Amino acid sequence: MKKSAPPIIIDVARDGLRLCTSSSPEPLLCKFDSSFVSDLEITNAQELFSHIRTFVDQRKIKPGTMVFILASSVYFEKNYPGPLFPSQEAMDDFIDTVPFSAISSKTFKVGNSFKQVVINRDHYEALRHSFEDLGFKISAVIPDFVLGPGSPGEFTADTCRLIYRRMDQII
Repeated sequence: MKKSAPPIIIDVARDGLRLCTSSSPEPLLCKFDSSFVSDLEITNAQELFSHIRTFVDQRKIKPGTMVFILASSVYFEKNYPGPLFPSQEAMDDFIDTVPFSAISSKTFKVGNSFKQVVINRDHYEALRHSFEDLGFKISAVIPDFVLGPGSPGEFTADTCRLIYRRMDQII
């Protein structure tokens, strides 16, 4: 039985993407231009797709499974102290403060409390479609705090190595 290749790691930040693979852990930067992404809003999806296609082609990145790690700059979060899951009303009140028309929200247990994360769904969907149209498959999307304590704040080769070591826990 053939073992599948480890996933490609994509750090999704406000200013662009940082990509690393198990064979090349030094992150490759795909910078976003304000002509197609501004304040987490996709202003030109076709230009974003063309930019990602050029990046993938120039770097000779072969399609495979991907894990998106969301940098804290691309999501809104709220902490709920205590061991009880937050009420739907409290979570909805927080969602109402997020300035996007289409959102996705998920609540994570962190220690003895909970953390709600809200993203711009349109931003995520544009990135997902751009990669899927090139033959990639997204297997997981997680906020950076899921990497746990001791993870570097900046996305570096060390961060990539840490993620690959913790891949089973992360997914």
